[in-house]
Parts: sequence; C-alpha cells; structure tokens
Amino acid sequence: MPIRVALTLVAWMVILLPDARGPSSIRADCVVLQSGGEIRGALLPDGKGKAGRERVAIRTLSGALVEIARQEAAEVIRRRPIVEEYETRRRAAPDTAQDQWVLAEWCRHQGLAKERQAHLARVIELDPEHLLAHRGLGHIREAGRWTTPDEAMAARGYVKFKGRHVLPQEAEVLTRQAFITQSERHWYYEVKQAFSLMESDREDRRAQGLDKLRKIDKPDAVPALVKVLRATPEEAYRLLLVEVLSQIEGERPVVPLAMQSVLDESSAVREVAIKTVRRKKSDLTLATYLKYLKDPLNLLVNRAAAALAQLGDQNAVPHLIEALITRHQFQMMLPEDDIEDLLDEQTGPVLMLPADYDPSAKRHIASGPQRAEEMIEMRVEKDHHNASVLAALQLLSEENFGFDVPAWRKWYTARRNPTRASARSAKARP
Repeated sequence: MPIRVALTLVAWMVILLPDARGPSSIRADCVVLQSGGEIRGALLPDGKGKAGRERVAIRTLSGALVEIARQEAAEVIRRRPIVEEYETRRRAAPDTAQDQWVLAEWCRHQGLAKERQAHLARVIELDPEHLLAHRGLGHIREAGRWTTPDEAMAARGYVKFKGRHVLPQEAEVLTRQAFITQSERHWYYEVKQAFSLMESDREDRRAQGLDKLRKIDKPDAVPALVKVLRATPEEAYRLLLVEVLSQIEGERPVVPLAMQSVLDESSAVREVAIKTVRRKKSDLTLATYLKYLKDPLNLLVNRAAAALAQLGDQNAVPHLIEALITRHQFQMMLPEDDIEDLLDEQTGPVLMLPADYDPSAKRHIASGPQRAEEMIEMRVEKDHHNASVLAALQLLSEENFGFDVPAWRKWYTARRNPTRASARSAKARP
C-alpha cells in the first residue's frame, strides 16, 4: 500500500472521531470536510501551479501529512494557535456551572471576549444566580431579578439613541435635529457662493450674486445667513442680510434678528431688525430682550430697553422696573489722591482695589518743581441710571416716577391687585 494512502486512512480515522481527546503540542488550523468531519493541524502553503491550488495540505495534530482535493473541503479555517487551544479545552470541559466558569475565566485571561461571553451565558443557564457570571455579562439586579442595563432603562421608558439612553420624545427631537443639520449644510455653500459673486470685478456677476442672495427664503438657510451677518464688517452687507432674513417665514429668524437689533453697532441695522421683529410677533422676542436687560454691558441694557419700547409688550414692565438702576464694572485710570477720597466716601462708585495697593504708601513721581501723581488703573463698580429704560417704562405705563424704584414697584403691585390695594387704602383712612 502506498505510504500516502496509508497516512490518508489514518487521518480519516481521526477525522471520523471528532470527540477524540488528547494533548495538542501542535495548535493550528482546521479543515472542515463536506462529510462533516474535520482535520485539525497546521495548514501548509498552497503548491505552485493549478495542481497546487486544487489541493489542501495540512499536517495533523499527530504529525501526519494529509492532502485532500479542495472540493472535499467545506471550509478551510485559519486561526490563531490560542483559538486551537481553546477548541481543545472547550471539548474537554464538562458541562457544569463550575467548569464553564473556569473556562470563561481562561478565555478572559487570553483575550477571547466573544468566547468568554458564550461560556458566561452557559454558566447562568446552569446556575441562574451565579453572581460573578452575571457581573461578567454586565447584568444588574433590578426589582429582585437580574437584567441588562438596556432592559432596565427600557422598563423605565427610555430608549437607546447613539449609545445613550434618552426618553422617546428626546430621541425624536434629536433625530429631527440631525436631519435638519444635514439639510442646512448646503446653505453654507450657497451663501458663500453668493457673496463670492457679489465681490467680483464684473458687474454681471455682482448682479447674479445679489439676485441669488435675495431669492433665499428657506428656514434652513437661517444659520448660514446669521454666521455671515455676525462676521461682516460692511454695514451695507449687514442691512442686506437682515433684509433677506426678514423675508423668511416662521420663527427661525426671530431670535437672530432680535439679537442683531441690540448688538449691531449701526443704528440703521438695529432699526431694520427691530421692525422685522415687531412684524413677526413671536413669543420668542420678549425673552431675548429681557436677557439683555441683565447684561454686564450697560450699553446693551439701554438698547434692549429701547427695543422693548418699540415692541410695546406690557409684560416687560416689571423687568424694566428692576433694570432702572443697574450696577456695572469698568476699568479706569485714577490719580492716587482721588482713590483715597473715594474710599473715604460713603456713597458713589465701588472701587475694586488691586491686590498690591497700599493706601499708606504714597507713590509720587518727582517732576521738576511740581510733582506728577501716579495714575493707577482700577476696576470700578458703579450704579447707572438708565435713561432708555425709564423712557420705555413711561411709554408702556403712561406713568412717571423717575428713578424711584420703590415707587414703581408699589405702583405695579397696586396695578396687579387693585382690590387689595383699595382695601389697604380704605383701612388707612381715619
């Protein structure tokens, strides 16, 4: 009998006994046969030429060399040596909770995550209360039973959205926002292209760009238009962009236009923006202006008050009362003697002294027969009486208590509760 045939027969005997156990000093690949058996060992490189590609050669675990026709192989699996060792251990492991746990731990130390998960799951099937196996699978104890974090959150009404748990309503909003962001993206290119055309040396291209910009009327274009509006130094271009935003229907342009009516350095731009805001009559407008009544910059407080006067919303009155006198910080240079005088006063600005300021040490610089006193940069807090706020209050209330904030508060309280105010008035009469 030829040697190759004898070796093949030996190999087939091993193949047809798939449950055979034994130590494996050689750990390698696997050939799964069409007949259902398998040969495990080390696959050899394919031979040269067509004949080499048509056959599979493998050195078995026993050291025998086996060659088979490629069509006899259902699958040729090349795997790492550690996987071969795993297969050997898996076949040898008894199907008990303890043995499956030991095998799962071995998989953990070898970095075989997928295989470890399978054995942990089998441990729980055999022992439903196996604490370490549940923890290994990431399970948590919820309402007296083991469950996954996803199942626990789902029971509370949450859904998973891009790796985190959110309420269904929030997931719906996030999905819609993601869609809107995608639909907005191309408008950045469209607006940029329109401005590029408008800056051309050719008159026809400038006209084309202007026409392209003025035809924009989609709400999705608002973010792109606002980005250019905030970055454009030319007043004429800002007026144009406010005009384009004003023709877009809906509420999306309202807040950007309200902000521009306060922040823009041009009174012309602010005026056009506030006219558009008044025409749109959105509930978002009042909240935008009320935010600026508390701004650290006094200029913006007064601009917001002027806008509220034009808006004509009576709901702004109590907020305007509180903004009649506001305190703001600013930097200024003061002579040293003036600082000492201000420190001695009981009223007036509050000085924020430098950390190294020593009022007992005079810091004068000699300059000829007269001395030049050193100027010191100070941060000053000062109360401002806001004229624009008072003007807005007078317009909306048809009253005038000047900057007497307590009087304004008393009037507003009486206005809100006329019955209670009348009762107090009657009680006060002799």
